[in-house]
Amino acid sequence: GADAIRRVTAAGYPNTIAACTVARGVALNANESSLFFTCAAMVKVMSMPITYFYSSYNPAVFAGTATAGLVDGPATSAQFDTPKGLAILPSGIMYVTDANNNAIRVIANGVVSVFAGSQTGTAGSTNSAGTNAKFSNPCGITYVAAQAALYVSEGGNNLIRRITLAGAVVTTLAGSGASSFANGIGTAAKFAYPHQLAAQQSGGVLFVADRNNNAIRRIILLDANVTLLLELLQQQGTSPTLVRPHQGGQTLWVLPLQT
Repeated sequence: GADAIRRVTAAGYPNTIAACTVARGVALNANESSLFFTCAAMVKVMSMPITYFYSSYNPAVFAGTATAGLVDGPATSAQFDTPKGLAILPSGIMYVTDANNNAIRVIANGVVSVFAGSQTGTAGSTNSAGTNAKFSNPCGITYVAAQAALYVSEGGNNLIRRITLAGAVVTTLAGSGASSFANGIGTAAKFAYPHQLAAQQSGGVLFVADRNNNAIRRIILLDANVTLLLELLQQQGTSPTLVRPHQGGQTLWVLPLQT
């Protein structure tokens, strides 16, 4: 049902592994021993070991309390407000898009702090370093090792932003800020509430779930060229495959990828 973390087998069969009120982000750690996920309404980051996917297990609180707020400090006493996306580095350091706080939070050695964005919850679109930068409703986040950077989608600004790990320097990769649809290079492109992100391991391509445009967009990181993924697949003579329909009309598709 709703408000859950689901597991889908290779055969396409889903099953619920954990309850999560307003589930938003999921990520595995580097050795794939633990699953982490955000429950936006519970304002927490939760965790559970992979070995318990097949048995009854209550996920543990990794960070956050039951109270929304913007408080740094030890993970289980820190506060978030609508945590969404997660990105975990090989070192175990975790980055969280704290949507209603308009901030990117970092969890390292059991301590939460603001990595980039507002320390007071103020929204904006300023490109700068660390807490001098501003975001508006950051949603998805992904780590690209080849670029030594994080990439963040912003529902409030309709932008894709880049944050260097060294110095937390924030720049705009793509998007004009207008809620619309347009392919193009960098700020000539337009998104409408870009949400989840995924990157190729090679670090050359970023994929964006462009929520209000009902589209999957592809961004070439080298030149920030934004295109519509499905159009590219159709040109290549390929199409998405339906893995398994689910009740309520929800479906899971798999896209054969050529870049």
